[in-house]
Amino acid sequence: MPNPRKIPKEFEPNMERWLREGKTYAWIKEQFRNRYKKDISDGTIVNFRKEKNIPDRYAVAARKQGHPWKVLPEHRGVGIDPYLSALIRRDAGLPVPQERLTSAENWWAEMQELGLVASYSPQRGWVTLPRRRGIDLGYIREPDSPN
Repeated sequence: MPNPRKIPKEFEPNMERWLREGKTYAWIKEQFRNRYKKDISDGTIVNFRKEKNIPDRYAVAARKQGHPWKVLPEHRGVGIDPYLSALIRRDAGLPVPQERLTSAENWWAEMQELGLVASYSPQRGWVTLPRRRGIDLGYIREPDSPN
């Protein structure tokens, strides 16, 4: 027998708005806990997001357009990754919390000043490398094209 719906109907408009604004699951769970005195899981939020066809807050599709690497779990959300994610989300027209966006923009300004771009390898994780004039036009080291 399926589980009864965990999100009360009256909470749905707030949940949908917050997900579209890019609020974190932790923040949404805290709001739910304060209002209903009950806990909900990340899975419940994910299911609601999918049911309402709301893009993933990490915008997987936008990230794939922004960098070509498959990032290992231990390298996600650390170092350069949050900055790149925020900038790619912004460029895709997706919401980014202002504090995160400000940090990312400050990081990018410093990278430009130093003439650097981001790169990734599973062995080393995130690194910065010198920008190659006329080749590395965005945030990342463009991969060498196969011959």
